[in-house]
Amino acid sequence: TDIADYLLIYSSHLADQLGYDIHSETEDILGSLLWDAHRTGSSKVFPKRELNHHFYLLDIRGTIRSMLRLFDETPEKFEQLEYIGRASRIYFNLKDLVSDIKAGIINISQEDCHRHNISPADLEVIASNGNLPLSYGIGKWVREQANEGLDLLAYHRSEILPKRSLGLWGRLTLRLVYEQPAKQYFMKALNTQNNVSY
Repeated sequence: TDIADYLLIYSSHLADQLGYDIHSETEDILGSLLWDAHRTGSSKVFPKRELNHHFYLLDIRGTIRSMLRLFDETPEKFEQLEYIGRASRIYFNLKDLVSDIKAGIINISQEDCHRHNISPADLEVIASNGNLPLSYGIGKWVREQANEGLDLLAYHRSEILPKRSLGLWGRLTLRLVYEQPAKQYFMKALNTQNNVSY
């Protein structure tokens, strides 16, 4: 059992003690983690629809809905926080890009590989030695993803958050745990990729 498994079990135990039922959210998270475990080492590239389905279960319906319950918010508000959940997933995909590829987990969709001409050889270079800079195609994908993440965060802050009545702890958690780290990373990724000459 690794630290993530332990924390998930511990969180579920705490929720039970506090009287919160997060069993359905835990099932979503575990189902997504099981899917990750099955694809680890395969270096298989999946369609965008399949990737997004598991990201939704893990990051939005699982994690954000659990957070809302723990802060005494209405769990059904999780759908309203989809934009920040999607931005958070982009953040993790970019931050863990090299380590995921080396582990045989590819979070670049079939459609994006085709659109950016990302070849199995591009992925193999990273898998074998983690060499940077990234290939031209992967570099383009990183820039595209970082810009999409910034757009999602901006939309969440300007259009979603003002219309939603979240309590203090919910707002602070979204700001400190989701928004700030993701925004800083996206800006750093864009700055790094814009300074790379291919």
